[in-house]
Amino acid sequence: MHCATHQHLASDVIKYKNDFGTEYEMFCKTFADIEKSQLGAREKRMLGDCNRWCFVTSIPEGGGD
Repeated sequence: MHCATHQHLASDVIKYKNDFGTEYEMFCKTFADIEKSQLGAREKRMLGDCNRWCFVTSIPEGGGD
């Protein structure tokens, strides 16, 4: 979560080539999937797919997936 804006960090699948290799862009935006309850009130917020990511420092041996 970004300290100043309180937005979750997100990334998309667009690849950018730079001096360090191929990287993805990271930005601050909360993508929320809103689910409705029985009475139509919007109570539950789930983070979108763009907000779910991790750092990969190396590819495990034996699997290129």
